[in-house]
Amino acid sequence: EKLSVVFNNLIKAISRGVGSFYEPIGRVVAAKADRAVANERAGAIIDIIQNVAEITALQKQFPVDQDSLKLTHAGRGLLFLLEDAARKQENRENIIEEVAIELKNSPPERDAATQIEADWLTQFWNLAENISREEVKSFLARILCKEVSRPGAISPLTLRVLSTITPRVAQIFERFCRLSICEGNDVFVIHPNVFAFQNIGPLDAYGVSYDDLYELESYGLLRSAETIMLNYEKGQNSAPIDYAGMAGTLNFSEQQLHQLRFTRAGAELRGLLSLSPIPEYTAALRLKLKFALELPENK
Repeated sequence: EKLSVVFNNLIKAISRGVGSFYEPIGRVVAAKADRAVANERAGAIIDIIQNVAEITALQKQFPVDQDSLKLTHAGRGLLFLLEDAARKQENRENIIEEVAIELKNSPPERDAATQIEADWLTQFWNLAENISREEVKSFLARILCKEVSRPGAISPLTLRVLSTITPRVAQIFERFCRLSICEGNDVFVIHPNVFAFQNIGPLDAYGVSYDDLYELESYGLLRSAETIMLNYEKGQNSAPIDYAGMAGTLNFSEQQLHQLRFTRAGAELRGLLSLSPIPEYTAALRLKLKFALELPENK
């Protein structure tokens, strides 16, 4: 009852993705049972393609070329649609299995304020049904769980950006995020040493090249490969920050900082990653910010 909106959002999301046979909430939290149902469902579609009796029925509607023993164009087209439907359905149901695991590991602690948007779900499942890479499935599950709990947390723009990201760009982005700070709604990397009178400087010592920055910009994850310089007023209090997955505080008072700022899509995707700081960069950050930065010792 306390999580009624979250559960309703979850049922709506799953039903939109894989059909009403997943509606009972008890099936959502049983990943092993879901695996059996998913295999049975996908297998049933594949059986239709492979079953001799079904092929015979198709042949009556779409005559076989007796010389080549192949279906006509229309028959082959129908078989392709069945195979494509089976592939997409299997991908969708695999995501649901990951959602069940994610909910077990990180159950929602509070109810959602609003209902999840049907249009957002349509865009999500259109993306998910074409994803077969194992490392992406759990990531998509985290996205769905977050949107179920906090509708509006993941924008449709973020889904579109995610659909274009290659494994190589994902690796670059994950590395770059290990330099990042989240403060409120702002996500950025503080550049420790830009060239004099310029907005650029090397980050190669921390595993990020100029080309990497331009790549992140072109994919809509970074606002610009060049930094912007921000001057903060005197008298500001220390603010809580998330530095590469580690809690700390930063006093912005009278600071002049060159920042590489994330786009909304980049910030939302960064929030779904499990991060750890890069020691060399942490040392450079401590040297630059001195007592303004407070982090756990030996980190």
